[in-house]
Amino acid sequence: MEDSIAAMHDDLVRRLEPRPGERWLDVDWGTEAHVRELLGHAFELESFEGDAPETAESGEALWEFNLAGVGPLKLLYDSLDPEQRGEFHRASVEMYEHDRGADGIHRERLYLLTIGRRT
Repeated sequence: MEDSIAAMHDDLVRRLEPRPGERWLDVDWGTEAHVRELLGHAFELESFEGDAPETAESGEALWEFNLAGVGPLKLLYDSLDPEQRGEFHRASVEMYEHDRGADGIHRERLYLLTIGRRT
């Protein structure tokens, strides 16, 4: 169920992006293959994976936190008309709420740290 909620949210983001093919919330930088494709010819790369979980009292609180601190999310939100903003807001809060536990929202947030040394 979690994966389907996240997939629906991702589909919504793709649908709301203002220009076809322009990805405002590009998550490819979080994959080792993408980073190697872009930088591997000029750098010796070393990658490490980690988790920096997102926690909040509620889905609404996490929405507000991310909207204030994630530049591409804010840019996308600001580019939308009021109806689309409402739809994006509701879908995001719903997605966050699927990770509610006894102590609030706790979402896994995986990241990739890549260190490059110029070759």
